[in-house]
Amino acid sequence: MQRTAAYTDIDGTVTAYNTIFGLFRFDAAERGCAAKAEEFLQELRSDALYGVPRSETNARYFGWWRGRSVRELEELGERWADFQDSSPAAASAPVHVSAPADVSGPADVSGPADVSGPADVSGPTHVSGPAQDTPPEEWGFLEPVAALLDGHVRAGRRIVAVTASFPPALVRVLRRWPTLELLCAELVTERGVYTGGIDEAMVGEAKAKAVAAHASRNRIDLAGSFAYGDHASDVPFMRLAGHSLMIGNSGLSAQMPVNYALRQEFSKR
Repeated sequence: MQRTAAYTDIDGTVTAYNTIFGLFRFDAAERGCAAKAEEFLQELRSDALYGVPRSETNARYFGWWRGRSVRELEELGERWADFQDSSPAAASAPVHVSAPADVSGPADVSGPADVSGPADVSGPTHVSGPAQDTPPEEWGFLEPVAALLDGHVRAGRRIVAVTASFPPALVRVLRRWPTLELLCAELVTERGVYTGGIDEAMVGEAKAKAVAAHASRNRIDLAGSFAYGDHASDVPFMRLAGHSLMIGNSGLSAQMPVNYALRQEFSKR
C-alpha cells in the first residue's frame, strides 16, 4: 500500500532565517571569533556572486566544523535551539508572507484543479516570500508552509525535510515537528570528529535524487505527494511531486500554478 508525503526545503521556505548560518554565528559568538566568522561568510557570498555553484559554496561552508566532535555539535545545536526559544522573536506569531493564496484550516488544496491536501490554498500556487538574508534574530516560522506541514501531520502524512542544512542546525525545527524526517547534508567523520567534508551537497539535482530514493524505499506515491521550496534550485525535487508550492522569487511566473510552470521549464530540456 503506497502512502503520500510532503517534501519541503527548510531555509526561506519553513524558517524565516538561514539555519546553517544562524548556528554558525551562534557558535562564533560563543567562541569569541565573530569577526573571523563574518569574513568566512563574506568569502562564500563573494564566490556566489562570481558564479561559483551553490553545491561548491555549501560544501565549503562545512569546512568550518572541521575538528569538532559529533557530540560537541549536538550539544551546540541544543544550546542554539534553547537560545532561539528564549528570544522575544520566537514568542511572537509565525511570520506571514505576502501571497495571492488564501490559506485556511485543514481541508483541500485548490488550484487549477482540486486535489486532496491538508489546507485550502486558492489561486496560483506561487507566493512571494522574504528576502534570503532575513536578519538572524528573527526566529519565526514561515506561513503558509508551516501551517501546511501542521496539516500534513494531522492528516497522518509523512513530512520530509530536503535541505542543504544539517541536524545540529535543525534542532528547533525538529522540536516543532518531531516526526520530521531529514534528507540533508551528511558530514564526514573520523573517530567521532568532523573532517570538514560532506558526502554530497544537498542542492539541485541531489535533492531530486534523495527524494526519489526516499519515495522508492518507503513506497511513497509521489504523484499524490506535496513539495515546497523557495528557489529555482528546488525545482528538480519539486517536479517529482504531484502538488507543488513555490515560495519567493523563484524566477517562475507568479501568474501560473507552479506545477504548470515546472512542466514548462523542464519541457525545454
